[in-house]
Amino acid sequence: MMRVPVFAVLVNAQRFLKKIEVIDGPAAGSTYEALSADARRAHGLAPSLFIYDELAQAKDRILLDNLINGLGKRKEALGLIISTQAPDDGHPLSQLIDDGLSGTDPSTFVQLLAAPPEADPWSEKTWLACNPALGKYVSLAEFREAAQRARRIPAFEASFRNLRLNQRVDARDEDRLVTASVWSRGGLAVDREELQGRRCFAALDLSGKHDLTSLTLVFPDDAPEPGFDILPLFWTPEGQLGARRPQEQDRFREWIRQGHLIAVPGPTVRYGFVAQELVKLADEFD
Repeated sequence: MMRVPVFAVLVNAQRFLKKIEVIDGPAAGSTYEALSADARRAHGLAPSLFIYDELAQAKDRILLDNLINGLGKRKEALGLIISTQAPDDGHPLSQLIDDGLSGTDPSTFVQLLAAPPEADPWSEKTWLACNPALGKYVSLAEFREAAQRARRIPAFEASFRNLRLNQRVDARDEDRLVTASVWSRGGLAVDREELQGRRCFAALDLSGKHDLTSLTLVFPDDAPEPGFDILPLFWTPEGQLGARRPQEQDRFREWIRQGHLIAVPGPTVRYGFVAQELVKLADEFD
């Protein structure tokens, strides 16, 4: 039922089809329609506006890519994404957020309400900072119950932090040998030229058709508190990229573009190729 009379005379709302047609006024001829998750329906669209709700739940980026590409067919087109954060860095939503916050694209605006990683997840001040509607249409009593449950049962903590505090927390994180927070602390750039001539230790892991061939070079330093510089190298068979899942393909192609992963022509990483690389590295490092 249309509850706004002024709006009702301008549009034809088709509830069964989840579609609104504008029949009068400056926007006459426009339609606003709900799309399913079937990405094929977005092929060929030229939206003036799209609103993507809960992108974090998308299993791939196909629908998102189709919608974004369609914006190029309109002047002053706009895309809006409303979502809780995805739990991992590789998700398309996480990539969009990180790119937007970097400030490299002035046409992208990010409004991110999330509890800082160092914030106390059990403090109501933390809750209010990232949930402006808390105590209004979001029940404070129910929020407290969820927090108590997550604090009491560790298995619920990751989802509480992700869904309630909007933190990028993966429920699988605590099962890993190296958690995401520890891993990120080692994300400093390594200057390969400064490592030339230094003594190093190498660990090689060969591969078959689908996994990676990796070589890790570890350079101990002479500091009073010993530390290590680490230079990892990864190779993947270029001929197998198309056989990977869509999300894996996106990540691999991005890593190749950034120089973190080397694509080797052919269906496998040949042992002869690896041997040649080892000879080159032996000349470069001690």
